[in-house]
Amino acid sequence: GYALAIVVGWLSSNKASGLFVSYLTMLLATVYFSSLIFFVIEHKVNPQVTGYDDALWWAFMDVTTVGSNIYAVTPTGRILSVLLAALGMMMFPIFTVYVTSLVQNANKRKNELYNEDNTTQPEAAKQTASKPAEGGKITS
Repeated sequence: GYALAIVVGWLSSNKASGLFVSYLTMLLATVYFSSLIFFVIEHKVNPQVTGYDDALWWAFMDVTTVGSNIYAVTPTGRILSVLLAALGMMMFPIFTVYVTSLVQNANKRKNELYNEDNTTQPEAAKQTASKPAEGGKITS
């Protein structure tokens, strides 16, 4: 998991985007492997788990802490459920931080462009004001 996070982070040029992609990759990998473990443990004893798609649904609903109609009946499945919900509560705020960072950077760029335009306009006005008009007179 850690090596995968390093590789994905290295592939991304922006530090915030690299971190976001790393967290997203780790989250999806954890959900996938948790659903595999849940399926292997629960499918023989839990009548709600009829196929792998039920286990994958359980994992996604558990990591988002939404909950679902499928629940664990084995002790191992219950422990996995608690760990997956805790992981979701730790990982999903990262999405909020990433989106906030994108919005702040966009606002910063917009303000820089606005300030750049405002500082260049008075200079351009001075240059056009000191040029002679068509009649040869200087307007000011």
